[in-house]
Amino acid sequence: MTNHKSIKQNGFTIIEIVIVVFLFAILLMGLLSIFEWQQKVYSVEMAEIAVTNSARSTLGAMNSMLAQGVAIIPSRTIGGQLYTTGGSTIVASLPVITSSDEVLPDQYDYVVFHRDGQNLFQIIETHASSVRPAGSKLLSDNVHSFSLSYNSGDIASSNRITATITNRALYH
Repeated sequence: MTNHKSIKQNGFTIIEIVIVVFLFAILLMGLLSIFEWQQKVYSVEMAEIAVTNSARSTLGAMNSMLAQGVAIIPSRTIGGQLYTTGGSTIVASLPVITSSDEVLPDQYDYVVFHRDGQNLFQIIETHASSVRPAGSKLLSDNVHSFSLSYNSGDIASSNRITATITNRALYH
């Protein structure tokens, strides 16, 4: 009689290793796709926040300036450029406030909100005695649509303005 002893080997077979590596690769690909998806969601949400903040700050700047306004004026030339009040541009006169907080009678600063392509600008022309800073300021650089409507057929006699802005942002 022969005595056969079975020899038990420690370790894994090649097939077991290949199966484990394959399963690990699938698990890793799934995990990486979750990270990629999360990054896309993050990018979209950050773009939405930026667009909302841009629109909110633009309308806030308009509200702040136009609330001080004396009148909406039909047109004004500032820096050699003619701005005409209409559907995407508004020109308003503001009282001149001096460094001693006095209002000069019959003297005005002028503010323009004007869309040029995807950009919306605030342009201020000031009186020599005014404390307001003069110049142009970019309020938004991602404007998709911008419209102004007035509560009166005659723009100059309007006392209520409705501004509508839609911004867009590109995300990758």
